[in-house]
Amino acid sequence: MKARLLGLWESLRTSFWFVPTLMALAAVALSAGTVAVDSGPVGKTLANSVGWLWSGGADGARALLSTVASSMITVAGTVFSITIAAPSGSTRLRTTARR
Repeated sequence: MKARLLGLWESLRTSFWFVPTLMALAAVALSAGTVAVDSGPVGKTLANSVGWLWSGGADGARALLSTVASSMITVAGTVFSITIAAPSGSTRLRTTARR
């Protein structure tokens, strides 16, 4: 029985869907927990007592998300251009070295 359970655990653990499923379930549980804490009296007290927690309104959140999104697009564009430039630069170096 123990060997059978170990075999089942091993097949579950090595499948492609096990870790993403656990992460999705953990995300759902964490979101439900944070919404419950935030909507209760503990959340309001905690938000007022801890200075580094976000307590801005919708406009502030929109500005923050806009800044984060533009930064991510900039990083993605830089990575993409480096990815494209690196092979062309190495090709150019090889052609120059052959001459």
